[in-house]
Amino acid sequence: MKINALIYSSLLVGLVLAGCNKQEPFGSPSPTPGTKSLVEIVTSDKNFSRLAQAVTRANLTQALSGANLTLFAPNNAAFAAAGIDSAAIAKMDPAVLGGVLRYHVLSTVVRSADVPVGINRETATLNGTAYVSKFDFGQPAVAVNGVRVTLPDIGATNGVMHIIDNVLVPATGTIVDAVKGNPNFTFLLAAVTRANLAGALSGAGPLTVFAPTDDAFKTTTPYKTLADINAATPAALAAILQYHVTQGRVFSTNFVPEAYPVSGGIVVSSDAKKPGKIPTLGGKAIDVSGDLRLTGLGNGTDAATITRANILTTNGVVHVIDRVLLPGS
Repeated sequence: MKINALIYSSLLVGLVLAGCNKQEPFGSPSPTPGTKSLVEIVTSDKNFSRLAQAVTRANLTQALSGANLTLFAPNNAAFAAAGIDSAAIAKMDPAVLGGVLRYHVLSTVVRSADVPVGINRETATLNGTAYVSKFDFGQPAVAVNGVRVTLPDIGATNGVMHIIDNVLVPATGTIVDAVKGNPNFTFLLAAVTRANLAGALSGAGPLTVFAPTDDAFKTTTPYKTLADINAATPAALAAILQYHVTQGRVFSTNFVPEAYPVSGGIVVSSDAKKPGKIPTLGGKAIDVSGDLRLTGLGNGTDAATITRANILTTNGVVHVIDRVLLPGS
């Protein structure tokens, strides 16, 4: 899934549901150590060449050589999924890149077995709070900010490493900042402004927003131009926008199969006749299928697809969708 324009630009220019309220790293004594340090593991494996390049550019080799660390390590495929290639890394501000990399590091050793089953445990990284979840789907699975751990518990002489399938990006602004920073959200920004919801979406939250693109507005609603949005009543726009917002931080991994429910998760089903329900600030629920397609009460059978997921903000999460969700009459 490509990293969105806001996050990518912030990397270059200066780079649900509530869990535990207390922010703290969690862990236990170090697992059986490997024979290499974290840095040596990364630099000796060609599958981590982009991470190794990033560590060198950010001058973090010494920091990652400290004792008792946990590294959530994106491999080359994870960097590719985030839309970051070697050329992009070479152009990034070292200080900004360092901030992103430190967000992948905990100051204590945390094995997958140390993570309790549950959603969105606030966890202190070396650069802000991450949200760690663990699910027991017959076999335990761990995710950070909706990014999955694909291979856990690689022992190192100075800690442990978990391979992840995307790059973690720390929050750099509010939900409204995320909307303002993405050129595909000009209609959404105009609607938020017209509906007088900018203040609510800039508050403490946390909130999760399913954010329709400009093309989504043009194809799904009567609002084909910005002039149409500015001519609409604030109440009409607010009714639509509030139908795109739910309480809490809901990452894509917070949707759980009905066979393995987790406290605080949103249960989804493979049975199209039994969709999961996402409560919204508008008072009506959104239907969500097992493949995470969203359908509003007024959308008929036309479901929205999440095209970019898990954009972390200081007050919640944003998921980009390709249709406007209509609440119906």
